[in-house]
Amino acid sequence: MSSGRFCYLCGAVTNELFKGLCGQCFIGEKELASIPPQFSVNLCNGCFRTYSSGSWVDGGESLTGFIERAARKEALSHVSKELDSPSVNVEITDMKERGKGLSAALEVQVTGTTSGLEYKKTLTTVLQINNVTCPGCSRRSGGYYEAVVQLRSEHLDDTSAKFHEQIDRLYGKDKQAFIVGETTVKGGVDFKLGSAKAAKALAAYFKSHFKAEIKETASLVGRKEGNDIYRITVLIRI
Repeated sequence: MSSGRFCYLCGAVTNELFKGLCGQCFIGEKELASIPPQFSVNLCNGCFRTYSSGSWVDGGESLTGFIERAARKEALSHVSKELDSPSVNVEITDMKERGKGLSAALEVQVTGTTSGLEYKKTLTTVLQINNVTCPGCSRRSGGYYEAVVQLRSEHLDDTSAKFHEQIDRLYGKDKQAFIVGETTVKGGVDFKLGSAKAAKALAAYFKSHFKAEIKETASLVGRKEGNDIYRITVLIRI
């Protein structure tokens, strides 16, 4: 005669019960993972940044990678504290354009352990990606600028190439570091930049690496919410 105990739900005989249930019924009764049938995220179609936790952050290098990270984050936010070492795997089963964005059908598998038992659940959801324009890209398209950099050099082609190279580098950290205007003048080029901080960083770079002469001035261009708004002009002479 078996010395095991009976699962009160399915009647299976087992040597170990979990609150009166066999392992399979115990796991089956628990709702340790879930995900909404549909959720949405905003993604800037200009710079591929997404709005998260009150700020705009880098969306990554690929759309599929972004979708997988967004779904993983959403699933983990609905995992029960009873599930130990949760892991989420995401598969994109379908993707199509929808309105001003994309709709991605996803299969989300959540795994982990609870009470020493393996837990696995497959969920389905739809991620709606809304194509929006972040404040930085909106300013860029509107011709907004905070600084004018007057680049003067006897070797303008090389110096200008270095300038663009540094702007690309700065843009990785400061999405306001964009050029909205570029005018060739006698002896150099005038650049309109979206970021005064970037203009100062460029001046510091050319001074450090090329011993450039730097001159900075500021002019009042208006007021906003009671505060004076200034635009700087930075002369970089090599």
